[in-house]
Amino acid sequence: MLERTTGRLVVRAVDPSTPALATQWRRLQERGGVGTPFLTWEWFSAFAESPTLGRHCVVLVVDGPGGQTVGVLPLEVGPDPQGLRVVRCAAAADLGADHLDVVAASRDREEVAAAAARYVTRVLRWDMADFEGLLQGGALDRALQRELRWPRCLSLPPEVEQVAVLDLRSEDARQRLARRSARGLKWVRRAGGGFSSVTDPARVGPALETLMDLHNERFGERSVVFSTPERRAFHLTAATRLAEAGMARVDRLSTADDDLALEYVLLHGERAYGYQSAFRPGAGHSPGRTVMCQSILAAAGEGRVEYDFLRGDEDYKADYATGSRPDVRLRALRPTPRAAGWLAGRLGRRLVRTLDRRRPGVTDD
Repeated sequence: MLERTTGRLVVRAVDPSTPALATQWRRLQERGGVGTPFLTWEWFSAFAESPTLGRHCVVLVVDGPGGQTVGVLPLEVGPDPQGLRVVRCAAAADLGADHLDVVAASRDREEVAAAAARYVTRVLRWDMADFEGLLQGGALDRALQRELRWPRCLSLPPEVEQVAVLDLRSEDARQRLARRSARGLKWVRRAGGGFSSVTDPARVGPALETLMDLHNERFGERSVVFSTPERRAFHLTAATRLAEAGMARVDRLSTADDDLALEYVLLHGERAYGYQSAFRPGAGHSPGRTVMCQSILAAAGEGRVEYDFLRGDEDYKADYATGSRPDVRLRALRPTPRAAGWLAGRLGRRLVRTLDRRRPGVTDD
């Protein structure tokens, strides 16, 4: 275990299986230290327990002067396909975790983030830092931007991604959702079905299994999120644990005999998050749109104030959005031989493309 004292705080890197970690994390979570479902213990513990997905996990535990834990930051530190040793937020890549920050009470968040960022840059060993899915303007975003600088590392330009959100307090938005789902809802009711929400933890898993099957049937090799048995197993575990805590459900649009479309929804505080969906092509009337609209209306009916579509450039997200909640990706390279080789290769490929474009008779497609 590596330990570093930063100001009045002590930062430790621990294995996710450390017995006290669950209690410490849950205590912070109960005190409002989590701002997104992707930082809950229910989500992270399912990820960390996966022998393949969580094999590179490490958790930074930040302790105050009296030894009490005031913050945590879950990370992955391991090799990427190009041979670089990369540090990133846990589950932020293919699993699409969004709006990430440190887990800490609001009064401690800035100090915890500063201590964790210093530990990342001055203690951990890595070639590339790739912090994807950070909440732009959050404590960790600001702290890392201060630390990921020369001469410790070479920072790449921040990449901001506008994440579409819908204000559920808007009467116009709710009426639009109702209009757009009216025909589809009428169709399934005539077929003896309707819209319903699966919230029972024992039933969320089977409903999610159906959703994953439909999703993979439609997208095939293009699908990433449910593409392997390990990822499917993770989602089943995470969804069940989140449902037990009232933070996940699967919404269904069904006939009397079959599910036509399903929406996997995460819930946290005043927000609902549309994580993934699936539908049977050619069945019913716009089942995918109908289940999404009804799912959003259900969240509004529960008193949620915002529906977050999460990252992704699908056209429908911009069509329904009333605003955005941006994420940012911060990347940096350490002056190591592996990082230098990666950068040289990248610059070399860019130079070749530039020369090809300038060659007489060559035009861009």
